Formats: sequence, C-alpha cells, structure tokens
Amino acid sequence: MAAVGRGVLFDRHDHRRIRRPVDPAVTTLGSAPSSSYSWRILRHPFLTDRTLRKYGIRRYLICDLNLPTGRVLACDPVTSVGYVKPLAQTVPPGRYPVFGYEALVKAPDHYKTALIELWLNDAPNESWRLALQEGQAAETDIFDASYGVDAAAACFCDATAQPFLVYAEENYDPDGDDDVNLLEVAFGCGRGEEHRFPNSELNMAVFTTGDGDGTYPCFWNYDDAGCPSRLVTSFGILEQRYDWGEDYPEPFLRYD
Repeated sequence: MAAVGRGVLFDRHDHRRIRRPVDPAVTTLGSAPSSSYSWRILRHPFLTDRTLRKYGIRRYLICDLNLPTGRVLACDPVTSVGYVKPLAQTVPPGRYPVFGYEALVKAPDHYKTALIELWLNDAPNESWRLALQEGQAAETDIFDASYGVDAAAACFCDATAQPFLVYAEENYDPDGDDDVNLLEVAFGCGRGEEHRFPNSELNMAVFTTGDGDGTYPCFWNYDDAGCPSRLVTSFGILEQRYDWGEDYPEPFLRYD
C-alpha cells in the first residue's frame, strides 16, 4: 500500500489555500473511535477539490446551517425523532456551512453520498473523537453513539428544531405540504438540500445516507486550542474502499 503523504486544507469561504502538514504520526482518534475505524476516512474533508476529484470524490455545499443554541442534532428526520438526543459537544451559536462528499462507486457516473461535514473553522488538526449524545458516558461504544436511519436519509439541525420534527411525525399527511410530510422531503433530498421550518429562522441540512438505512457515527475534529473544528458523519462508502485494500485502484489509496 502506498504511503500516506501530506494534505492541503481549503478555506471554502474565501477560496484561499491554506497549507498545513497532515502527519499520520501525530494522529489521535481520541479514546472513543474503535481501532477498526480508519482515520483516513475522516481526513478527506481536509483535501482540496482537485485532490478529491483524483479519488473520484466530489464536494458540494448543501446549505448554511443555523445553530442558534450551538446544540447539534444528527438524526433521521423521519423515524428517529424524539429519542435521539443532541450531541454532547456544543459549538458557538451561529451559521455554518454543511458540505457533502459523494464518491464514485461505479463508472462513469454512479455516485453515493459518502460523508457530510459541518464546517466550523479552518484550523483542524488530527485530533478526532467520537461524537457522543447528551448523557452518554465517555466509554460509550461507536454503535451506541451512532444514530439510526430507516428512511434512507439523515439531517443536521439545531436541537431547538426537534419540536418541528416531532410535529411532522405526529401529523403526517401524505397529501400535505412539506411541513408535515418530511418523508417526501427525505426521499426527495438527493445528495443533500436545505429544508426551512415554517415561521422560523431554523433550517436543517437533509441528505441521503450512502447505501441507505443503517447506523452511522459522527466524529468531532478539534483544533489546537481544543475547540471543535469539524463535525463529520460517514456512511460507509469510503470504508468499503479501504476494506478492499490492495485490490482497489491505487489512486484511492494515496494522498499527495
């Protein structure tokens, strides 16, 4: 297997390239991610668009997510409402871009959503921790910390948007509008889109989840000051590439 080299970070706000070393020797996944989880998956958002394209990955903006409380909810917007708790780690209140990453799974143009990234600042390093939900103990394993998906879609939103999700679930009307028919929103979101809640400044980023239904983890990246820099959720698509190991085409195993 080819050696992993250095990556290039990219500021998507003003399109300045910011070069920082990405050194595997200083990588720490924290205490939570299991040893079977590859840190290589999580660092894809650190790469430039040009480098991502070499590996058959496309980055795209979904929306700017409004987080007025800084408490992030990651869940299936249709079926996991009410019992999935917000993430324990909070972020400064504000609006932050959410990016999707779709990976080529079959040439020439069959892509699947591989990663979703909540972008918080441009100073990430290689410190990662499993994103726990409120009330979970530090030793919680990756399965229990993950959110379940049964509608083939997931979302990021502020915790205060949860009543809208509960209302939509309790008042589901297949002939109603999108305020009470989030199932149609989920099925129609494609690789990702913004959904705005009625009479509110709140919104959510809703996106398909790779191969569909399953249980998916989130991970926090922290900067040198210990502040969260990114939140990344992975849908198993890129993990499959690395499971194939040497049999997978060389460009997908190498970074420059």
